[in-house]
Amino acid sequence: MKIGDLKDGGSLYQFVRIGKGCLSYLVESNGEAAIIDTNRMIEQYEEFMSGKDFKLVALLDTHLHADHISGGRKLAEQVGAKYYLPPKDAEEVTFHYEPLQDGDEIKVGNTVIQALYSPGHTIGSTSSSLMTNIC
Repeated sequence: MKIGDLKDGGSLYQFVRIGKGCLSYLVESNGEAAIIDTNRMIEQYEEFMSGKDFKLVALLDTHLHADHISGGRKLAEQVGAKYYLPPKDAEEVTFHYEPLQDGDEIKVGNTVIQALYSPGHTIGSTSSSLMTNIC
């Protein structure tokens, strides 16, 4: 579901995983896209993106925890995008990821996603802030 337009062009979409209450977001701007907190069932994202005029360049998980089984890494591998994860939650992982740390900025088209360290749910929990205005 589209939940907003971005000031510098682009859109923000929200995906809801019924039954778990998990939310994920797709940020699309100037031909590029990123997904934040991709859930395990990636088919909904693949279906949504088919025929769209943008390239998925980044997938970000805001935390690594049993309540959120992520499909981010799998989808990143399928499309050749970067996969980001807070390193404080990933001390025991054996797969490759890009560290997502406080203040990091990820450019997606004309929009910048900024990481904000926000421990609580997990020690590595990190929020994401769009460095653009939503109209």
